[in-house]
Amino acid sequence: MMDPKKQTSPEGATWSGTFIFDPADAIYAVHFPSQPVVPGSLIVHAFMEAARRVLQIRNFRLEAFRFREFVQPDGYEYSIEQAGARLRCSLFRENRLLVTGFLIGDDGASMESAESAPLRHEVRERGRL
Repeated sequence: MMDPKKQTSPEGATWSGTFIFDPADAIYAVHFPSQPVVPGSLIVHAFMEAARRVLQIRNFRLEAFRFREFVQPDGYEYSIEQAGARLRCSLFRENRLLVTGFLIGDDGASMESAESAPLRHEVRERGRL
């Protein structure tokens, strides 16, 4: 298990870690059989769960999520960066940006972090982290 990495700048905090999308998960037998691809909704869900673990926010709105390449089941680095009232999400591998988008807190909660929240997620079952 990897400890959370948090960096702070005048603009806000940035959290980074690793998402693991387990290739043995049954979802990849049907999405897609000959070339498994992580569903975009599962990637977005992973970002939301990571943000929930480090911030006191329960509900989010999504904004401008872009999938630049297909993401195959495996481990990927990610970052969540405070950008004012939004959280800039990035998924990448070997410095290649694969997914970008924003989460916006939708319940009026502050962007205060909850210390010591683990930021590595293993996605083992459909829709669960």
